[in-house]
Amino acid sequence: MYERHHELVVDLEAHVVVNADLSLLSRTVSNLLENELAHLPSGCCVHIRLRSQQRSAELVIEDNGPGFPPEIAGRAVERFVKGKHSPGHGLGLRFR
Repeated sequence: MYERHHELVVDLEAHVVVNADLSLLSRTVSNLLENELAHLPSGCCVHIRLRSQQRSAELVIEDNGPGFPPEIAGRAVERFVKGKHSPGHGLGLRFR
């Protein structure tokens, strides 16, 4: 992969405990980050935050990229919805 000069900001709260399968959790976070980086234009900033919220963990991954194309903006979390030039299957943002 070529260099895209992204800035990465990581803000992790200390001592966040999650009772989960480490392998599945690692795969989920890895897939989110790979998807994030694959679709960002050069020079964007990615901000990763992990917090403890009322006996739960909250992971937020945000960027300052252009966002979803208008034709899928309101449907990005629907099953099988993907951008015109995406090689994937439209499952990456499906969370239900």
